[in-house]
Amino acid sequence: MTERKITPELLAGEENQEETQPAQEEAQETQTTTWGGQEDQEEMEHLNGETGNVDAEEDEENEENYEEDITEKNSGINIQEVFDQVIREETSQDDDLSEETKKEIQEQEEMVNKTGITEPAGAINPMRMYDERDRQASLEALQMVYDARNPVHRGILKYQAVDVGDYRGERCLIIYIPDIQSGVEGILPESKAALRKGQELESLMRLPYLRVTPEEIFREEGQCTLNRTLAEKIEAQRTWNEVSEGDDVDAIVLGYKRSPKTRSILYMVLDIGGIVSRMPIYEISHNYVSEKDLKYTRGQTLKVRVIKKEEKTSEIDQKTRRRLKVSLRAREFNPWMQERYIPKIGQQYMGTIIHNSEKWLHIRLATGIEVLAPRPSLNYIGREKLTTVGNNVAIYITRIDRERRFVRGNFSRQEALKEIRIFTRRQLAQQQ
Repeated sequence: MTERKITPELLAGEENQEETQPAQEEAQETQTTTWGGQEDQEEMEHLNGETGNVDAEEDEENEENYEEDITEKNSGINIQEVFDQVIREETSQDDDLSEETKKEIQEQEEMVNKTGITEPAGAINPMRMYDERDRQASLEALQMVYDARNPVHRGILKYQAVDVGDYRGERCLIIYIPDIQSGVEGILPESKAALRKGQELESLMRLPYLRVTPEEIFREEGQCTLNRTLAEKIEAQRTWNEVSEGDDVDAIVLGYKRSPKTRSILYMVLDIGGIVSRMPIYEISHNYVSEKDLKYTRGQTLKVRVIKKEEKTSEIDQKTRRRLKVSLRAREFNPWMQERYIPKIGQQYMGTIIHNSEKWLHIRLATGIEVLAPRPSLNYIGREKLTTVGNNVAIYITRIDRERRFVRGNFSRQEALKEIRIFTRRQLAQQQ
């Protein structure tokens, strides 16, 4: 075995070899990424001339490794095939795109097939197709607003207010038509919101929807101004022409009206197709209704029946007022319509106390008819039981008025007989 002496010439040769290896790798990368022009070939010859000190055996090994590396890269994923597959999937899932977008996609596919460029500039972005959908939805929303503004056939839009804002120094409600993503931003000023006396603008946000009609349209900004006062008048006129007595209509609960003295609820305020109607509490049910039974909240939709439709002209201001009398109990089962549910005078029935006032007790029978009975005297045995709401008690029927659907009763049998005699004498006197 011969020893190898370290000489200055040997050290210089190794340094040259280390410097030439990065140059060869850089030349190989440059060769793979170029189109093989004449300038590239001259550059490669220049690099090979600088690395002439490298051994021939090492050059052959590097070339073999480089060919294996290129073979492994070429045997991987084909970019052209992946690109074509993405295009096919996107075009198959988005058949609802416009003809312009489909034509543009087809032109890009033809360009790729002709030029052979695997990654062309302006490649199809999947998000672009979603932007196309939003653009079409925005155009449809604008068309909807323009159609509703048609003076010949004025349209009424029904959407919910989502926010309170400011428009030209005036408070307003924000309504998106039809939605917040791609719809038109509608601005409803407070002066055109059709507010009742003492009503706040924020209270309109509790309603399921507001009837509005567009006025000014700003196409570029995607906004429009709305008018609720005009829309309510148009809707009220249409409702009055279409509704007849006996029809079942939808009504929106606007609130309750209380007595200024007793603070008890007198009637329920309803919105029936733009017409404000007041339904008395006794029209809610055939029986007595307490405040605990009023489970209808503001903004809730009810189904009521129109029992009377009247139109009057005031002699003072010569204004015509239209009124719809509606009832909720008219749609429910009425025990007074069947004879077998009506109690008999002089007989005793079991019922449940549902209300207790200072002078009277309301007792509901099993048939659904209610009986009004006076409170028992202080010395009456079992008085506490007869005045507790929810207790089952026995009651004697003393009087029945079928026209008014009114029933009177008494807990004492003796007192009941006295009332029956008095009531019978009055009926005989009226007949004579």
